[in-house]
Amino acid sequence: MTSALATWDSDDGIAFFNTTIVVPPEPATFDSQLMLFGAGVVEPDITGAPLGIFSVGLQYGGASFMQGLAGYEGGSFWTPLMILEFVPDPTLYGGASFMQGLAGYEGGSFWTPLMILEFVPDPTLVRISLFSSPSTTPVVLNSGDILSISIAGSLEAVGNLTYHLYTASVPNRPDLSDATVGWQTPVNAVTMRAVEYGVVSGSDYPDESLVFGNVTLELDSGFPALNWSVPDGVDPVTNIEIELQDADSNGQKGQVVFVFPDSD
Repeated sequence: MTSALATWDSDDGIAFFNTTIVVPPEPATFDSQLMLFGAGVVEPDITGAPLGIFSVGLQYGGASFMQGLAGYEGGSFWTPLMILEFVPDPTLYGGASFMQGLAGYEGGSFWTPLMILEFVPDPTLVRISLFSSPSTTPVVLNSGDILSISIAGSLEAVGNLTYHLYTASVPNRPDLSDATVGWQTPVNAVTMRAVEYGVVSGSDYPDESLVFGNVTLELDSGFPALNWSVPDGVDPVTNIEIELQDADSNGQKGQVVFVFPDSD
């Protein structure tokens, strides 16, 4: 896993976290690899360390660990994914299979939008809206397509508990579902991350960089200065490098670029 993380010096709630993602070309080779690319919010534990991550993005490749959820065989295609994740306990729910299982379609050899859900071991409220028109046809994205990703924050009382709600959506794709997660602890960071399983050569990655553009965070009190943490150089595990480009003096409105190794 390779990720960029942004924090801020305020306890104010999130109004919204927005970015765009540009769909890269499909990899030249398929070796049953699985790749997840997402942008999301991070729930902290009592020490401030990441506990849960709620993100939206893209998935490519096989997903055998999800087949039991949706009953389909993964393959050389991009699929929509929304993920809510346990960080201390790496249990993963969601992904293309999650949404495809609900909507009743299988994937294929193509790019599609991704949304991801991963659960956390504290009171977590999750609301999911299905596709507006469930279909047996998978959502297909082409290289160069742009998805607008938005995660909006709000507060809601449920019984004697108050939840910080985060609703993820893709506003320029009304055919895709949205989802809301509620945590009792407000998020303290946003992240853009790449997770890969089974990549064996550079050609298993796209031959162009993947770009999260116009990364913007607004709190209830306005736009904070973002403190970015980006890996130094190429990650030796994934062979991916992350670059923060064109951000303003507050670390806002920049691009987070995932640079893949040259194809072999």
